[in-house]
Amino acid sequence: MNKEILKVASVSMTMMFLAGCGVADVKQNEMPAVDTKKLSAEQALSDAKAGNKKAAAAGFDWNVTYKLIKKSQELLAAGKYDDSIEASKTVQAYAVIGLEQEKASKEAAPRYIK
Repeated sequence: MNKEILKVASVSMTMMFLAGCGVADVKQNEMPAVDTKKLSAEQALSDAKAGNKKAAAAGFDWNVTYKLIKKSQELLAAGKYDDSIEASKTVQAYAVIGLEQEKASKEAAPRYIK
């Protein structure tokens, strides 16, 4: 009797294991491929917009950044992810420069006062 219970349990466990493996394979095949370059470009654009927004709030945004953001969006839509990332990095650089200018403006004073 015990041997028969062990056989049934063993067969049941094997069937559950095989059924579970089959489900895992189906789910894996159904998952869409992730384009990491696209995600990187989207993140770079998002970071660039956020940085430019900070610089604009401080009053030290650059006019060229708005054109570059638009260009980056167009490149992203066209699938030119590397070029979009480059444009976004340029916007980020201008945002950093703008924030540095704001900081410098707070410390600015005529040279003869120092």
